[in-house]
Amino acid sequence: MTSGDHVLSVAPNNAQGGKVMGILWRAAQSPASEHAFSALRKLGARGSDVALDLAATPGVRDAVKEHARAELGDHLAVDASSDTRIAAALLLAPDCNARLALLDRAEREGGKRTLALLDRFANGAGCNSAGDSACNACLLGSPALAHAREHLGAGAHP
Repeated sequence: MTSGDHVLSVAPNNAQGGKVMGILWRAAQSPASEHAFSALRKLGARGSDVALDLAATPGVRDAVKEHARAELGDHLAVDASSDTRIAAALLLAPDCNARLALLDRAEREGGKRTLALLDRFANGAGCNSAGDSACNACLLGSPALAHAREHLGAGAHP
């Protein structure tokens, strides 16, 4: 993390390269988690992309996902892409009805991250808590969800 801090201070544009972002991805899932999330905040849009990926990727530990969700809620970069913004809104929505209300916006503003999240919702995955017995039940079979997925899948957005 010391090397990463040095790169951030000397050449912030270089810090957004694949190697440094990969190091921060792994560090966010290690005992250096707090330091890694602090570094991600300094990277603006790319840092928010990594936080979203940590929050939404299956297999990431629950504690890390929760930390990443908190980062998205509290520190979403002002220059975050529209795809990251709507995907974060969908992920942080308190229930499936709130997600359902966001589908029109997702269709207009979303991209690959949004589509990946919508695909998970269509399969009954992606809840905010393990306590949801019928994860995204209101979205299952939803014509609005199917339409948004079809639109985004057709490559209408980057």
